[in-house]
Amino acid sequence: MKTDKKVAHFLLLISLLGGAFSIFFLPPAATEVIFFLFIVFFWFDKRNYLWLAFLLIVLDCPGGLFSLGDSSARFVMPIFSAAKGYSLSFADLFIIVAFIKALKNKRKGKLDKYFLFANESSFLIFTFIILIIISFAIGMSKQSFTYSLDYLVELTLLFSVPVLMPKIEDFTKLLMIIAPYAILAVLLQVVEIILGFQIIHLFNPAMIAYQGVFNSAGDTPVDMIRPIELCYTALLIIILGLSIIRLKKVPINRVFILVTIALSVISLLMTGTRTWFLGMIAGVLYYFIKLKAINKTTIVTLLIPGIMIIIASFYIGVVGGQISDAVGRYGTLELLFGGDQTAGGTLIRVTERGPRVMDEFFQSTIIFGDALSDRFYEFGDEHVGYQNILLNAGFFGCLIFVFFLYRLYVVPFNVQRTLNSQNPYKDILKISFMGLICLLVINSGVQVIGFTIGPLKMLFLAIIVAFISSATFASRESEIMIRESNKKYLLSKKIAQEVK
Repeated sequence: MKTDKKVAHFLLLISLLGGAFSIFFLPPAATEVIFFLFIVFFWFDKRNYLWLAFLLIVLDCPGGLFSLGDSSARFVMPIFSAAKGYSLSFADLFIIVAFIKALKNKRKGKLDKYFLFANESSFLIFTFIILIIISFAIGMSKQSFTYSLDYLVELTLLFSVPVLMPKIEDFTKLLMIIAPYAILAVLLQVVEIILGFQIIHLFNPAMIAYQGVFNSAGDTPVDMIRPIELCYTALLIIILGLSIIRLKKVPINRVFILVTIALSVISLLMTGTRTWFLGMIAGVLYYFIKLKAINKTTIVTLLIPGIMIIIASFYIGVVGGQISDAVGRYGTLELLFGGDQTAGGTLIRVTERGPRVMDEFFQSTIIFGDALSDRFYEFGDEHVGYQNILLNAGFFGCLIFVFFLYRLYVVPFNVQRTLNSQNPYKDILKISFMGLICLLVINSGVQVIGFTIGPLKMLFLAIIVAFISSATFASRESEIMIRESNKKYLLSKKIAQEVK
């Protein structure tokens, strides 16, 4: 296990370094070959968690080093030509291969045994195809159709990831290899605050930052520098970390997990992003409410991250200053809850973006919204998540997605009610919905749930769905084994008494 752990860490690190090196120092053709080889390795390797971790981190774009762009742009991820007038990004090609691999690896007739939401995920994909068909009647250009095909490809992750990662052990291994990147996230943020730009600027002077908010020459100074690094990776570390430590036998050092959780919390705090802050708080509250019991594990879970955050805030100047500025930005939420819809003039998504999207929705078909027509791509706005889902899919699509989320909650809940107190997965099943709680709150700002959220967000959502499925399956299988064991024990006890 330890050897495999070291190999997985090494392969992930080498793949990330090799990919970044090829983007900035090798010709585009060589970069394409190297990234294509990553996909080939993924196809033949049984360690699906390793390559899904690679895709997650690459799409999360540490330092802006794996930025996306068209084929004419410099220093971007490779674009592969698929046919005349159509090309595939590295992410989309990877996702297609993942879908084929999932179909190849599934056991015929037994899919529902280890992926409990196969029908629901398939129905979402079918609904999206219906929206594409409707879009032709509304008005759909070739470009809009191309965008829609990309979203359709990405939607298959809701099927592929749960099939490729069906067991709790897969998520333990996934956490094991992504946890150290919480350290990288904080380090990148500290360096970028000091430098005043994202790391990519060192390699591409034309770009101050790929993501985040920094001061640019000639522009009006920003109120607060907001370095955004590996946010989805950090949030996943928090969700998986808090869940995995509830297992009786944890193959990773618990203190190390708690330290990386603390670093992930610090990293998300430093971004100054309000909906992410609220989403993280909502998820953690859900976690402790569902567990109810206050015991040694719960106290340690709160204590270690809490102490680390306090130390970082008071004794590491850059981190403390950034968190202080972020807390001031989070303070504007008090104005929002007090009735000021602009949150002190800092929340245009409520006063401008949201109303603009809703105005277009009321001019759409209503039932199907603007679907994936040209009007959706013209008026859609991912900064207002729920309104954008409504514009994209109308009441019909929204109801389908609500049903999908309902199933993700009710199926584990029904299994949970039947579990024995001895079941080792009982706690992990209770809190498995925590990730979706985080996303539901974050979606009030930036869209992270829906049909058109892009490869990174869809991969994150698919991992959460897969985790819920695997926790439910593990709990159910463990319960069957416990009951069989109890029956054998009672039978042997009865026989022993009869012999006497």
